[in-house]
Amino acid sequence: MGGADSLRMATRSNRAGHSGVASVFAVTRVRKRVTRVAVVHRNMMSHLFAGNAWGPYSRMRTFNLPRVESRFSRWLWRLTIAVTGVHLALSCWSMYRRIWQVQLIEVVAPSSALRSGSTVGFDVVTSGETRNLIRLELVQGDRRAVLLEQLSDVNRISTYDPRLFRYRRNVLIGSDLLSCFHVGPASLRVTAFGGMKLLRTPAPRVREIVVQLAPLSLTTRTPVQRCDLSSRVAAWR
Repeated sequence: MGGADSLRMATRSNRAGHSGVASVFAVTRVRKRVTRVAVVHRNMMSHLFAGNAWGPYSRMRTFNLPRVESRFSRWLWRLTIAVTGVHLALSCWSMYRRIWQVQLIEVVAPSSALRSGSTVGFDVVTSGETRNLIRLELVQGDRRAVLLEQLSDVNRISTYDPRLFRYRRNVLIGSDLLSCFHVGPASLRVTAFGGMKLLRTPAPRVREIVVQLAPLSLTTRTPVQRCDLSSRVAAWR
């Protein structure tokens, strides 16, 4: 019985030893696999941050564009940039002209004294984005008379037509007009009315100068039935 027991114990110890060695080899293989996975992952991350996501396998998944462009491609790219730049510049200028519709407004009078035969007028520059009404008036207190009225032109293509329109108009002051007013100070007023653009209508631009109305001679004095044109002015507004 003693010999058989010792044989069993020896067999068990040999089996335990073999299983321990096998477990050691299994752990070693797992560690090697984990190490390989970690190395591959590290290489992939390094290539990713370097701009190449697949490292040595990138040639199989991507293709390289030719570095030398043709002459047609270069000229096409330059033309696109030039056209885009011109379009942006014209668009900005058109937007500015829609906001500031009247660029210049001045009253033209050769002298501060107005008498029969004097010539007065206005000098106005409009943007051409909309039709602007330009009116020249002679005002004295509650009396006013419309001397000139001009309706501005409009560009055919508002965005791509950068032209401005200038209007210089003159009118001769007659004795029949001066007979409606008293001798003394008065005002020559030019008003440019804006049109609706960008969901807004700008306020009218006004220029005014003070003049002195000279007395009429007896030979040039003529009767006038109607002098106050305030109703006509109100209708335009």
